[in-house]
Amino acid sequence: MEIKEKFLELNKRNFDNDEVINILLHMILCVMPLILSSKGNDRYYYPKALFLYGIGILIFILMIKERTKLNMRTDKIFILFFILLVLSTINSMDISRSITGGTWRYEGIITLFMYGVIFISASKYFKLSKLGINLFLFSGLIVAIYYIIQNLGYEPLNFLLKNAEKMNSTIGNRNFLSSYLLIFLALSMCGFIFYKNKKCFIYSLIYFLALIYSKTRGGWISLGIFSLLGLYFIIKDRNRLKRATIIVISFTLIFFVVNLFNSGEFMERLETVKEDAINIKDSSSGSGRIGIYKGAINMIKERPFLGTGVSCFWKGFQLDAPKDVLDSWKSKKSMVDKAHNEILNYAATSGVPAAILYIILIFLVFYRLWKNKEDDRVRTILIILFGYVVQANLNISVVPVAPLFWIILGIGSNIEIIKNLKMEDKEKNVIM
Repeated sequence: MEIKEKFLELNKRNFDNDEVINILLHMILCVMPLILSSKGNDRYYYPKALFLYGIGILIFILMIKERTKLNMRTDKIFILFFILLVLSTINSMDISRSITGGTWRYEGIITLFMYGVIFISASKYFKLSKLGINLFLFSGLIVAIYYIIQNLGYEPLNFLLKNAEKMNSTIGNRNFLSSYLLIFLALSMCGFIFYKNKKCFIYSLIYFLALIYSKTRGGWISLGIFSLLGLYFIIKDRNRLKRATIIVISFTLIFFVVNLFNSGEFMERLETVKEDAINIKDSSSGSGRIGIYKGAINMIKERPFLGTGVSCFWKGFQLDAPKDVLDSWKSKKSMVDKAHNEILNYAATSGVPAAILYIILIFLVFYRLWKNKEDDRVRTILIILFGYVVQANLNISVVPVAPLFWIILGIGSNIEIIKNLKMEDKEKNVIM
């Protein structure tokens, strides 16, 4: 009833520009990942990109009308970063691809501009609220449950998505889905451990089950790493440690039950992480990532200042990757369009200076959050961002997920936004 009353109240209000921007940012967080198309070959990336462009343009116009001041240090760092991306695009090996990002990716300079718009606007106009958090968690729940149902052999949207290839929920790829799920896992786990919210505990179990089904080792590793950061925050709090233990035991039981009913498939997948660590020099380990990294490093050596051009990784990879690595990919009739490491990817495609500015931007946000780490609200944002950054260095940035990161990064860059989330007594639920 509370949500219904809130919507009825909103329907009667006249909104200022900053309030409209806040609503539009929430639409990116909650609606965009759910968008699918029933027609065409690209059923999930292109529709989401169009939605992002439309919302991003509206936000940009409203920011101009509001005469938004770009006076934060992070604003200036992003502007310098974007200028280098523009120069890289002008100097690109394929200007058209650098502008559009190419089919199935759409992460060219247009999309990166939109990331900048939502990052800066989130740092100034986003309003954290219990209603917004609930809607966000519910949106993620839809994606997770849909994926779980698919893995049980059913396609709920078969009537709409006729003759579609096997999908991975509304995200389109299990690697990208794991990146998405990690954001929600971090939030829901913090909701339960920090604030004793029982619904967040249930949400965590569902998100974790979906993450297990994704079979993405990078996602599993990222979960373990950001959990260590969470452990650091609660190590001296016996009650929170108890709740964390409940989550660990529950996750372990889910993993072994799912593994049992799938003939040990998931345990075998988990064991390959150890094998890859032992065979790290083998370019075939980690889905060929070591070979990709070698190619990326060669590309950086050849074009250190402006790279190959935004979204032109494959162009340079074909010229600079070790012959055995390139032959391996060509034999699979496949291409490598990103470095599977966000920092390496920026360095290879847009130049080392751009990669350095990206690192500085992330560092500044993390530094601000760390200085305020005694606040559980800040800790939650820090854990979410840390988890994303960890997996981003094992995965790639994509339109269905990256906008969520840029909005949350914007929130993290302005501590006042986080502290303005109205808190109740810590013995009560903050996330209702």
